[in-house]
Amino acid sequence: MDIDVAASEVGSIKPQYPEYNILDDFVAPNPSTSSAPIFHSSPIGKKSYVCDRLPSNEDATESTNKKLLDTNMEIINLCTKILNIMTTDRKSRQQTYPPANGDLTLQFPLENEDQLEMLEASLRDEKYKQQYTAKMASCLQSDPKLSLKVMMHHVIKPEVGLKFTFQGTLTKSSIVPYAFYKIIRSLIMSHFSGQLMTTREIGYMMDRATKSYFHNLKDRVQRRKRKQGIQANEKDTGGYNSGTYVSKLS
Repeated sequence: MDIDVAASEVGSIKPQYPEYNILDDFVAPNPSTSSAPIFHSSPIGKKSYVCDRLPSNEDATESTNKKLLDTNMEIINLCTKILNIMTTDRKSRQQTYPPANGDLTLQFPLENEDQLEMLEASLRDEKYKQQYTAKMASCLQSDPKLSLKVMMHHVIKPEVGLKFTFQGTLTKSSIVPYAFYKIIRSLIMSHFSGQLMTTREIGYMMDRATKSYFHNLKDRVQRRKRKQGIQANEKDTGGYNSGTYVSKLS
């Protein structure tokens, strides 16, 4: 009889299931039911989420604005330092050359390689080098390419330039090792550096300008020879050229 009563009492007891919240990181016993540990959730309206620990939108916006302001100030300070360095560097490179007093013994443009070797030897003298540099400085133009062209035409004749190229070949020498060209290149790069162009950009432009100068020399020499041939023919024929009479004004 006692067994039946006990069984009926057991059947009337409702099973207890654990209550838990996946966001809770602890387990606590429920003293009102049993001593066995169960999971229980937070009361409604007081649930704890990870996002509750994040700052509010206003705090996040204020923090982001502060970081952006600090970054902008760092960029401004860095640009100011770079500008000061460039200004100081340019002032240090702007040398004052003594005026060319016409004491250059060689007659420009040079007509042959022997005269060019004499120029190279003369440039070892510091005084002569300063005079040559001052002479080249007076040939500076509005851009690096034109400046190089004018200076090279002033120093050597096209017939001499035909024996050189920028980097050299099997039959022609490279112009790069020559002191007169180094001075021209250095002078142009020093003059135009910082004027909307970097040193690297000017160097690249100088390489292309030098290659272009020597590439066009052949056509220049051929045109000169054709012109000289026409003039010589007119002189020999007394003004007649291919059936056309050219009047001569005395």
